[in-house]
Amino acid sequence: MPENSGTTESHSARSSLARRRIDHITSQIETFGQIYAELETRLKDIEVQRLKDPSPSHDQQRDSVIEQMGKAVEKQQRLLREQNELIDAWSKEIDRLDERSRSHFDRIYDFQKHITTLSTASIVGIAALVQVFGSDPELIQVVGVSLGCFVIAIIAAVCGMYGDILENMAVGLDDVVGTSLRDRIMMRLLRVSLELMWVFRVASSVAFCAGLIIISLFAIRSA
Repeated sequence: MPENSGTTESHSARSSLARRRIDHITSQIETFGQIYAELETRLKDIEVQRLKDPSPSHDQQRDSVIEQMGKAVEKQQRLLREQNELIDAWSKEIDRLDERSRSHFDRIYDFQKHITTLSTASIVGIAALVQVFGSDPELIQVVGVSLGCFVIAIIAAVCGMYGDILENMAVGLDDVVGTSLRDRIMMRLLRVSLELMWVFRVASSVAFCAGLIIISLFAIRSA
């Protein structure tokens, strides 16, 4: 399992919890908005009744409705402040994770890039080695195996770098994708693909080391 997968899953769980909390607060804000609108309509009806019959009971009803409207506005404002605080905290958490993830992905990407550079340089070095030692049959066999390892290392490293780009793009994707079956399937396929990318990262390192060891052992033995 990739080292960063636990962090990503933990972030997804926290994001899901934050989204549910924000959605709940939004629903409450809308409910109090509806209550306020109903009270406002009721207040208008009371005012009309007061014009027809200015009795003390209508005054009491009006005062009671105004008090309820004030409480509804107060609760709505409190929920709005809580919602804004949650959104700010969530944004800071996303920014913190993005910065950490970029640093993590940059290190892995640079490592894969170094593998491709060193493998390419090794192929050039092997070509020079063949020119020095000529067409020794044993050398040709060693060169073929070593070249194959370096070519595999380059291909695997390039695939690994592509995986790094996908993984970097996937960070925080849970925050914007929908909840439909299609979106969940696509996210699952993306996660499986990203986990498989680690096979290429490991393969590039193993192939590079194998090619280097093979050609080094041959050079030492031939010295």
